[in-house]
Amino acid sequence: MYKIILNIFLLLAIVLFGFSCQEKDPSIAKIYVRDANNILTQDVEVIVKSKLETTPAFTQTAVTNQFGYAVFQLQEVFDQFSRNDRERVGDFEIFLPFGDTVEFVGSFFARPHITAVKTIYLLD
Repeated sequence: MYKIILNIFLLLAIVLFGFSCQEKDPSIAKIYVRDANNILTQDVEVIVKSKLETTPAFTQTAVTNQFGYAVFQLQEVFDQFSRNDRERVGDFEIFLPFGDTVEFVGSFFARPHITAVKTIYLLD
């Protein structure tokens, strides 16, 4: 009887240890870009910057893929937050270059190990 109970506890310990070693999801943002006709658009340059008052410094540029979205790796931002800070929320702004200017087109919030998704629209 004790051998069965010991085996169950051993199996439970192995299972719990296995789940604790599981890799966490990456912290990313997907920015979808749609045109005035609501069609996903590829080859659009998107710039994401952190709001410096609330989030560590971050600037990254990406181009939308054939599916109409650009991917931004945000893990470096969350690595700069204190480990004790339970409210680790990144506040970001989205910009698009238009000729010689760069224009603000939106913003989003992101959390560690979660994919943030935002859709922006190109106006004619």
